[in-house]
Amino acid sequence: MTEKQGLYYKYCYEAGNIAAAAEKLYVSRSVVSRMLSDLEEEFDTVFFTRGKRGIVPTEAGKIMYKGICDAIEMQNELAKRLAALKE
Repeated sequence: MTEKQGLYYKYCYEAGNIAAAAEKLYVSRSVVSRMLSDLEEEFDTVFFTRGKRGIVPTEAGKIMYKGICDAIEMQNELAKRLAALKE
């Protein structure tokens, strides 16, 4: 999983809708949909059930979201600590 894929995933999870996530990311719906499919293939699991009203995370999807949020938080904390060394 790339950083970009993680960000796209986070937007999808939070929006609950692929089209809304795509709009926020300024990309097409098909780009976001393909990225989700690629991640599901990479991890050999289904992260969202897709329906007419949007997407609903599976248990695996909830775990993935938590992991992505933790990774983003760790990256931000690392950046702060390294910036503090320069002060």
